[in-house]
Amino acid sequence: VYGYPALALTLLLGAIGLPLPIGVATVLAGSLAALGTLRWEWAAAVAVIASFAGDIVAYGIGCAVSENFLARHGRWIGYTAKRKAHVQALLQKWGGMTVIISRTLTSSLSSIVSLFAGVGRYGFARFLSFAAVGRLIWTSAYLGLGYGVGSNIEAASQFLGNLSGLIIALGVLVVAGAYRAGMMRPEAS
Repeated sequence: VYGYPALALTLLLGAIGLPLPIGVATVLAGSLAALGTLRWEWAAAVAVIASFAGDIVAYGIGCAVSENFLARHGRWIGYTAKRKAHVQALLQKWGGMTVIISRTLTSSLSSIVSLFAGVGRYGFARFLSFAAVGRLIWTSAYLGLGYGVGSNIEAASQFLGNLSGLIIALGVLVVAGAYRAGMMRPEAS
């Protein structure tokens, strides 16, 4: 009875930035689709539309808030001037790939990237198109995983935990390598 609305609300609020288990909810929806409780097409449509709507809301919030407001209250969502500059540099350098990757490989950062894209006035039409591509990829992967494991939710949850750990470890390794490479570089005179 509450499957589609619960999925929609979880993904909408998660995309806006609330700490909700959006991956687990989507895998569960895929599993329920495999069991015949939900229709796969409807679950996919709800997942894409709800998370995409959350991306738009987070972008809109970024456009609506002032720099002064963020400087005073942004610490509650992890906002710092340094992070803002970093995300804006990523958006300038990599553009849409930053938006796509934040929806797929690092989906927990999607709300922050959406917010900073709004704050930095990243092109709305470009943001929408790349966010849609990222959400289609992410939804296909997570629903597909749930559908593939069927009733074995525990296996899917364990896989997601291991995958998240791997991605975090690789991220730390890349950052540490970049930091070390920067520290080893001779200073210009």
